[in-house]
Amino acid sequence: MEIRAASASQAVIRFVDGSIQKGTAQEIHDLLLSQRNNREFVRRCAEVVVGLPIPALARWNLVDTPGLATVTEEAAERTRRHLAQVDVVFWVFNANHLGQMDVAEELAEVARLGKPVVAVINRCDEVDADPDRLVHYVRMHFAEYVQDVFAVSAQKARQAQRESNDVLLEESGLPQLQTYLQERFTARVEEAKAEALGQQLLALLQMEQIVHETYGRQLAFLLEEANHHHQRLELERQRIQSEAENFIDEELSRYFSKVSREFTQRLPNSTGLAGFFGNSRTSIVEHELQSALGGEAFRVWAEELGTKVDAFIREKWQEAVRSIQVGTQQRFQAFYTGEAGRLEDVEGLSGSSDLIKGLKEGLTMGGVVGTGLATYAAVLGPAAASITLGTALSAVLPPALLVGAGAGIVLRYLQSDKQAERLRISLRDAIARHKQKLRSEWLETTVFPALYKHNASVADIVYRMFTEQLCQGWSTEELRALAQETTAHAQECLEVRKRLQTALKN
Repeated sequence: MEIRAASASQAVIRFVDGSIQKGTAQEIHDLLLSQRNNREFVRRCAEVVVGLPIPALARWNLVDTPGLATVTEEAAERTRRHLAQVDVVFWVFNANHLGQMDVAEELAEVARLGKPVVAVINRCDEVDADPDRLVHYVRMHFAEYVQDVFAVSAQKARQAQRESNDVLLEESGLPQLQTYLQERFTARVEEAKAEALGQQLLALLQMEQIVHETYGRQLAFLLEEANHHHQRLELERQRIQSEAENFIDEELSRYFSKVSREFTQRLPNSTGLAGFFGNSRTSIVEHELQSALGGEAFRVWAEELGTKVDAFIREKWQEAVRSIQVGTQQRFQAFYTGEAGRLEDVEGLSGSSDLIKGLKEGLTMGGVVGTGLATYAAVLGPAAASITLGTALSAVLPPALLVGAGAGIVLRYLQSDKQAERLRISLRDAIARHKQKLRSEWLETTVFPALYKHNASVADIVYRMFTEQLCQGWSTEELRALAQETTAHAQECLEVRKRLQTALKN
């Protein structure tokens, strides 16, 4: 309801469908009073404009809004549209319900619009408390939002006007409020508008600062996560390397134990040794032994071992990535929840700004994205390595010289000792020494380095896939530069805010 100056009493109701209803101020008042419980009628009303022949209205237009904490969002939106146009806002409190008022969020929204707010405590005549105490209470709770606080009794002021009672009028508190408005606003309209504009600029600067601070912290968090992920992958690579080396070592020992067992079982008892040597069986044993120690049989075993190691490493990396994923999820959720909470706690940002809403939604989505970040590597990471270890092992079989030497040592034992049990012992010892030689001159010099490269390739691919999804194609260097620029801009906004606040105070 807007109340403005007019030569005669008049009023009009504008309905949401565009129709109007005119009458005198009293007629429209009576109609509204009779329909106050008719929800359908109230919903149809868009606004009421009242003209009254009151001299004070030549200086002030009064707009009585539905308020922000209203029944419908439509009514709240009408209030916001009016607030954007006014020079000063009266926030009217009921003295009977001060302790029940929880309007900090609505006051913060008005303050963010840059409008000066004057708190008016009405119905002071209806409570026993001293008006000064009421003023002190409101100042204590809402000082950051209001410029000043006045305690009045509209009923006393109306009675004083009817009776032309100056003493009663002074007691009502209304003259003090009128004087304040005259001195602070009416007499300095242009200055008040400049102050309102300055307050709006402060609010915009605060929003700009908060947005960039928020994004700066997100960028710093992403960089920290990328670094943490790289460190964790390196630890996992070292662990998997050690476990894979032990796995290969155990497989090698198991293989040569089997070879030793098979060939010692093929040796005849002492009574059959004479016929064993010097015939075709010896050459067959030599050939098969060479094959087992490093020839075709060993190559087949090495390929099978490579397949086993591939599966072993894939399983270990999947376990590692799942473990990393749990920690990643927890840190993402904690960070983005904390950032959303930080925005909620920032004074003056609790209203309905689309920018802040979008920022909060972005933070929520960031937490959701974080929960699925590690799934990319659970299967794809190990499979994306450029070479499988099975291929690598079959391509780096022990040198023929090493194999031949090992077989020759074993055969010399076979031909130099004629006692069956001592032959078996000698054979096992020779195979064991050959295994140790293979370990030192093949595993440690060829296989384990190939395994290292393989693991490093997996870790590198997992890290690159992580950063590509997390950083959406940005390199860490680009993110770091952007974080620095964003933080610097937020700091610049803060400094400009401080200078503007100082200028407005002066």
